[in-house]
This record gives sequence, C-alpha cells and structure tokens, in this order.
Amino acid sequence: MDELVDVLDVNGVPTGKTVLKSVAHREGILHPVAHVWIYTGAGMVLLQKRSFSKEVYPGLWDVSMGGHISAGEDIIQGALREIKEELGKQFSAGNLRPAFIHSTDEDLGTLKVREVIHVFLCRCDDPISSYAAQESEVDDIKFFSFDSPPSNIVPRPEYHRKVRAALKNQLHQ
Repeated sequence: MDELVDVLDVNGVPTGKTVLKSVAHREGILHPVAHVWIYTGAGMVLLQKRSFSKEVYPGLWDVSMGGHISAGEDIIQGALREIKEELGKQFSAGNLRPAFIHSTDEDLGTLKVREVIHVFLCRCDDPISSYAAQESEVDDIKFFSFDSPPSNIVPRPEYHRKVRAALKNQLHQ
C-alpha cells in the first residue's frame, strides 16, 4: 500500500514536507519507520516471513513488525497501528520499550531505501496462536532463538547485532 510519509532531514527531523512511500524508495528520500521486536521471557523472538509480493526483501524472515510511519503520525502510535495491522495484536504504548534508533541507506537496484528506524522491544509471552498475520504483508510468523535465527533473514548484520544486545540487556533486567 502506498502512503504519505514525512520527509526527514539528515538529523532525522521532519522537514514539513511529505512524499509517497513509493517515491521515497525510488528517489532515496529519508523517512521514518518503526520496528518492534516481540520477545518472550524464555528468550525467543517473533519473526515474520515477508510476503513474496513485497518490493523490499520478499520471502525473507524479518523483524516481528516493521512499518512506515504515516505523515504527521506519532512514532509510537504508528508502531502500535502497524502491530495491529500486520500481526492482529493490540498493545498499548506502555508495552513498547525504546531500544535505539538506526539509520539505513540501502541501494537495492531500483529501490534506494533511506530510513530512520525507531526500534522498540515488546515482551509478550502469549502463544503464537494469539497472532493473526496480515496475509498481504506476511507469509508466516514463528518464534526463533535470536542466537539461532533462520539463514534466510534480511541481511543487516550490524543492525541485528544491536538488536541482539538490546534483547539480551532487556532479558537480564
């Protein structure tokens, strides 16, 4: 789905301009995204297998929820909206723990993905059956040990190192 997103400056601050997500990806315009990593007290992390119809990394395992923040939308509200859309699960702002902010600049041929990713952690010990994956976005969801992720995970090793450290820190609190 194409949607309007805020254009960010080099410091990640909204410029007051908006652009369609498709234009942002085609022209390499910096814009905001939220990632939520859902984990259990047993150290498992929920991953989603991206739909083969997705433009970016189709068919690969990825973050529990990753979504674009709509133009003018609060980051946390956007993250909560995307969790509900992609995973059919309702959380509150209090469930999300800010982990870090990560900038990405990926040239994927016809797409130039430049995003400021607001990363959150969310502990949830509910069974996988309590989730309802959005079929147009997600082919599958499963719990994995983050120390043993699937081999066909989105290739972002530096980012995954940061996530692993944040998850380990959260589990030891």
